[in-house]
Amino acid sequence: MSSLYVTEAGSFIKRDGGHVVVGRNNEVLFEVPLERIEDITVFDSVSITSSLVTDLSNVVCRLHGYLVMESILVL
Repeated sequence: MSSLYVTEAGSFIKRDGGHVVVGRNNEVLFEVPLERIEDITVFDSVSITSSLVTDLSNVVCRLHGYLVMESILVL
């Protein structure tokens, strides 16, 4: 199992099939099989898709730190 560190602002992390994809500016930088990832650490402003968070929570079953979510309530 490996740790994934993403340190560049504006990067994205997403799931594509059975792989974790990391990119920036609509360019894929690299891919790694999901089963090889033990944890992901992000710094600064990095986007992570909800499907990847769900997959990781099912595999790893732990979350360190916190997520900040913004939502708009329309009445």
